Amino acid sequence: MATPSTDPGAFGISPEDWHDADSYTDLASVYEELGRIDILDRDVVRHLQCSKAIKGTQELSPSPLSSQDSSSTSECRWRDAAICIDRRREALRSRAAFLSRGETRDIQLMDLSVELLAMISNQFRYSASLDRTAEDFIAPFSRSDLQAVQSLRLVSRLFNSLSTPLLYPIVRLSLSQKSLDRVQAVCSSPLMASGVRAIRVGLENHPIELVRDFDGWLHYHIHKLGMKHRRLSSSLAQNAFRRKAAEKAGSVERAKHFHEAMEDIRRAIDRSKVVRFAMRQMSSGTELVPDESDEERVARYRVLVRHCHDEFSRTYEEQVRLLLDKSFVSSVARLALHASHPVALELIAREFRYPKSAKNEFRYLASGVSWHHEGDAGNDEQQQQAIRIIHDLPVAIHQAGGVINAFKLGCPPMVHHFRFLEGLTDRDWSLLNAAFQQLKIFHMPNLSFSYPSRLLLLSEEQKVHFEAYFSALIDRQHLEEVSFDGQIYLGFNAFGSVEHGGIWGVLERMFGRAYWPRIKRIKFSKFSIAQTHMEGLFQGLGTSINQITLNDIHLESGSWIPAIDILQERMKQTLGSGSLNECSVHLKALSGVEMGRLKIEAVGPVMEALESYILGKGPSDNPLLKYALS
Repeated sequence: MATPSTDPGAFGISPEDWHDADSYTDLASVYEELGRIDILDRDVVRHLQCSKAIKGTQELSPSPLSSQDSSSTSECRWRDAAICIDRRREALRSRAAFLSRGETRDIQLMDLSVELLAMISNQFRYSASLDRTAEDFIAPFSRSDLQAVQSLRLVSRLFNSLSTPLLYPIVRLSLSQKSLDRVQAVCSSPLMASGVRAIRVGLENHPIELVRDFDGWLHYHIHKLGMKHRRLSSSLAQNAFRRKAAEKAGSVERAKHFHEAMEDIRRAIDRSKVVRFAMRQMSSGTELVPDESDEERVARYRVLVRHCHDEFSRTYEEQVRLLLDKSFVSSVARLALHASHPVALELIAREFRYPKSAKNEFRYLASGVSWHHEGDAGNDEQQQQAIRIIHDLPVAIHQAGGVINAFKLGCPPMVHHFRFLEGLTDRDWSLLNAAFQQLKIFHMPNLSFSYPSRLLLLSEEQKVHFEAYFSALIDRQHLEEVSFDGQIYLGFNAFGSVEHGGIWGVLERMFGRAYWPRIKRIKFSKFSIAQTHMEGLFQGLGTSINQITLNDIHLESGSWIPAIDILQERMKQTLGSGSLNECSVHLKALSGVEMGRLKIEAVGPVMEALESYILGKGPSDNPLLKYALS
């Protein structure tokens, strides 16, 4: 048998001389090189077989040691050559696969599915929770998120369709043509209107007696400006104290801040003083002589005051028109219909504070007066028409096909404003009940039963209608959150121990018979209640309750102990049901019966002990037992 060459390089197998596989730019060159590699592979296999045969012959017939070493070395070289060829073949095949692929590019944002793009867009949506008890029922939209949404709309047509519904989650309105135009603009874009989640309507009070009586309007603002002057003076003194403290502490920036605030307040005080003088001059009918330095300013403010009252009157006429032709109510209802999900409806009192800058002076003087203004005690027909929105707007939304799942009744704040209810028919009441069928959240931030100077009374018929209206709101088994601030007490007011014309007994009975199996959060503040109604209220709570807040509640008679025990049992059921929500109880300034026997220094610790007892973290026995027995 011929002895094969021991050097693979003699057959062209020299890996160091091979071109890198990635250097081939076309498939023909790669396949040509693969063909050459296949030929070399056959040579390598043949030489390996020869080397093994020679090695076997030498083992059968011993030969000199040098011959055996030579055959072993030859076999190793050919084996290494086979490994190099296999690696070369894999590299060439990988290069061929790469060159045979179509042209590719890096993945881009628009290559993602519509579902993923929608998830990205929704990261900038209005995220404030509407189902929580807080001072601000509808929180503002984050400015940074709003800017992100506005930018997304400019990316492409697809992003415009995904982000436009996020643009107007909250629509803030007033009873004006300007707001009506805004509603119509939003409704003109179905995409924009579909994202509406909350509608806030601010109601201004423009009593007709102040429209007709210029002197009465002047006296109202003279009184208000006097109060503003006192508040501004107090604020000036506070800022002076803070500036002095900052200077002592060596905080230059804070001292500068308080100094600038003081200058703004001084200018506001000076303006209010001149405006008030101009009003007194116009009201008195006599020529009050201003300081020589203020003559020009007083003359200018006289023109401004007259112009503000004219604007006040025009606003009244505009509101009457919008109320009588139902255009405002129907437009807002259409907006709620376009929303792709239930909406939160908030009705609030719209009032303006005296501005620190002169540029908003006109806005303040021409705006509506306080809803607590002691005018005709609710006999103003236009005022009653405006307040009727609390019935007409929810009903219109329901009839248009919209759904209300959250309602805040922040206006009207006075009991006598509800006198319009006696004009409702049976059909009106049935429509109102239907409008709140899916209500989950109800907030009543304040409800006043008296003016500072006199008590408000309702007739028995008015009480019946009052009860019917609130029953439509709170007799709902779907309710998950109720917040009520009564701002009324029995025995703690300027009129002595009275029941505010018996109206509180109506609310007391309604809460006493409430049944809320799905309720999660309750917050009650500032009212008096009897033990039986308090127990009925707590017994109507379901096992989902996880947040309880009682603030300034006065128990008229009986005992707090049974009511607290009921709360403890309800919370125990919630904790036992495996609820993932953190439970909390907040008690503050409870009074009456056992609470009345507490020393001032013991009130805080007893409230904390009661909170722990209700949550099952404190004593096993009711902490009030020792005060009941003493």
